Amino acid sequence: MTTYKEELTNIFQGELAAVNAYETVIAKVDQEPVAKRLRDIKSQHEKASQLLKGWLQLEGQSTPKDAGTWGSFTKSLTKASSVLGEYSALAILKQGEEHGRRKYKELLSKADLTRSVREAISTQMLPLHDIHISSLDGMMKYTK
Repeated sequence: MTTYKEELTNIFQGELAAVNAYETVIAKVDQEPVAKRLRDIKSQHEKASQLLKGWLQLEGQSTPKDAGTWGSFTKSLTKASSVLGEYSALAILKQGEEHGRRKYKELLSKADLTRSVREAISTQMLPLHDIHISSLDGMMKYTK
């Protein structure tokens, strides 16, 4: 059974992977309104990764320098999907957001999770993922 610190580290790497995935897709998007929204979402993932890094450091945990295996997989997937078109790339980003939302929800089930981290996940991280998923749905309709 993993501890919340281990889960937090995995989620931190997932946020780094999200930043990389958004960078890859942004470079391939032709429509400026879509690119602008993707840049906004990428920025929110950068802020989330910094927040997670701070939490990990407060817990005395070392923070990985990169997204690890998950990042390599995400990068390959987003590059492949961008060859197929914007719709496919956006669909991959949406799947990543859904995965991230599940990981945050799983983290909330950890009994040893601190109250401040639990509150931030409930009031900040999960609502942002919901907004990202909704935004990506709208962009996917726009690019069809």
